[in-house]
Amino acid sequence: MPSTGAVALLLPLWACIATAFHPSVTMHLASNRQQSGFYPSCTPAFRPPAGTAATPPLSSQRLLPAAKTPIPARMSPNSIQGAPGSSEKGNAALRKALGGARSGALRAFSRLGRGACTLAWAVLASLVSSMLWQLPVQAAAAAGPAARTSVDLVAKFQKNWRLYVTIPVIAGLLNWATNNLAVKMIFYPMEFFGLKIKTWPETPLGLIGWTGIVPVKAKPMATRMVRMVTSSLIDVEEVFKRLSPEEISRLLVPGLDKELRKISKEVGAGFLYDGPGGYELVQGVAKGFVASFTRKLQGSIKDVWDLEGMVVSAMVQDKRLLVELFQECGRDELKFVVRSGLYFGFLLGIFQMLVWVAWDPWWSLAVGGALVGYLTNLFAIKSIFEPVQPITLPGGFKIQGLFLTRQNEVATAFAKFLSERILTSEKIWDELLYGSRKDKFEKLLLTHADEYVRELPGGSLVQAGVGREKFDLIVETHVMQGLRDEVSRLHPYVDKTLELEKEMELKMRQMSSEEFEGVLHPIFEEDELTLIACGAVLGLTAGFLQSLAPY
Repeated sequence: MPSTGAVALLLPLWACIATAFHPSVTMHLASNRQQSGFYPSCTPAFRPPAGTAATPPLSSQRLLPAAKTPIPARMSPNSIQGAPGSSEKGNAALRKALGGARSGALRAFSRLGRGACTLAWAVLASLVSSMLWQLPVQAAAAAGPAARTSVDLVAKFQKNWRLYVTIPVIAGLLNWATNNLAVKMIFYPMEFFGLKIKTWPETPLGLIGWTGIVPVKAKPMATRMVRMVTSSLIDVEEVFKRLSPEEISRLLVPGLDKELRKISKEVGAGFLYDGPGGYELVQGVAKGFVASFTRKLQGSIKDVWDLEGMVVSAMVQDKRLLVELFQECGRDELKFVVRSGLYFGFLLGIFQMLVWVAWDPWWSLAVGGALVGYLTNLFAIKSIFEPVQPITLPGGFKIQGLFLTRQNEVATAFAKFLSERILTSEKIWDELLYGSRKDKFEKLLLTHADEYVRELPGGSLVQAGVGREKFDLIVETHVMQGLRDEVSRLHPYVDKTLELEKEMELKMRQMSSEEFEGVLHPIFEEDELTLIACGAVLGLTAGFLQSLAPY
């Protein structure tokens, strides 16, 4: 196998020789050859006049094989006139003979001259390339030990370059895998996985095992998020005032007929319900009661509806709700975290490779792998939320946290998810009737029933005849039961009228960057260090395995 220097010397020689004697190459003569009597065929300005015969040379006159196309030739007028006693026929023959001989000779000398020049250029090019090839070594010898060391490093890299280039490739693939794993560990598993020897409250890492960060910290995360919702997005009293008391009573009362009949009988007024016009009378009283109670409920909604407790309870009981909410709102950012592991891991891996070529103790790849994993995860997480405010760079470019640039898009996704999955009419009424403040709701209902009946004609007599305790029992039993049974009649109207999705989306779009950051940042803030350390540990392990390769 020839050495690299020999190849550098031989290749120019071979190329130049092949070019010199290639039959398709032509030589163009200069214009100062006009008086010689021979003119290059490629120069239109010096072509012979039309009708002039192109005379090929005789076989005996050819120094080289005949050209594929004849070469035109003619004598100068002076030379023709200078031949004494020659006839026109003799002149033509002489012109043909001389033209053929000179044409063949010229072509032969042209090719030989071209070959000689080309060979000279080949030798010169070979010498120059050989000198350039030896230049680094000569420069290193002249410069001293430092330069010689750099040449040694290049030689070291060239010797095992296939192994060295695997370092940035593996760094990129490894950090892609570790970041993908880190994103999965944010949300999964929903329950502790491992040996449950020792765990700590709201801590994903057990002694031997792991729980997803979001599931294990669902309560503090949901609490923080819902406080942002109630303080910035929803004014509960304002929202509930959109409900029409008359419309609520119109929808609800027809379904209370069964319970109203029972109430009439228990208070001793059953004859009125069954008598002429009794049904219309009872229905009218019931509608008035429901409408007036709705107004009272609108004014006391914060006392009887625990919005924070409702949302937190829903997300703690079904942790998938919080997981899906964060995944929906942070879809693009989570993808970026995974992809950035590949990009940044590869770039940092190049630096890691250069360090390993120059300095290769067995542990340097392991430490470098840990550093690459740490920096990759740190940069990925920080770039999602920082800088909070846009920064304008020279040239008009702006940089801002990736999540913050998608505020409008996230606002739409967040409002849609919350209004369709959590803050629905069904769940709101379930919280009012069965939730943590149901006692306050019932008390509000009893108080209003007592006041309302007392204001009816003969209402005080009815209460006195029945007794206060029985009256409260009737209201608590039949009115609450009727409301629980028939509240589903209200859901379409309530969902449409409250317009929670539109309300939250509009206000979230108007939030400052600092406020908006708090929507998604909690899932990273809670265990940001854990995620970064995870990348560092996995990078350390992979780097150690790489150091075992025969570099």
